Amino acid sequence: MAFKLTKEEQANKIRLQNDLKESWANLDDVRNGAETRIREAIEEVEAAVGIFEAAIEAAEAFRDEVATRLREEWDGKSEGWQEGDSGQEASTLVEEWENVAFEARMEINSAEINLEGEDIPETFENLPAGV
Repeated sequence: MAFKLTKEEQANKIRLQNDLKESWANLDDVRNGAETRIREAIEEVEAAVGIFEAAIEAAEAFRDEVATRLREEWDGKSEGWQEGDSGQEASTLVEEWENVAFEARMEINSAEINLEGEDIPETFENLPAGV
């Protein structure tokens, strides 16, 4: 007597191995599409970051111009004025312009979706049907 899968089990095995192959192929296609959309989204974010960084550079240049002008104007005042209330308030204003920093950071870790299990359809298919 042969020790093997029944005809019904063999038919189910074939159906299941086809389901595994098709569902893996579908999953792989969906993953590839998702990775493409992720890369496109990352490119959009990077472009927006570039625009924002240019705006920061312009703001920093303006800050430097204003801070320099204010410092020169403050330095040109008499010592008595500098030590008075108006001078102290002006000093605070100058220092705020001199010390403000604009820092932005973008961090993107990956545009890949890692999947494991690609070998499952083949492993299932290679299960023996009998001896």
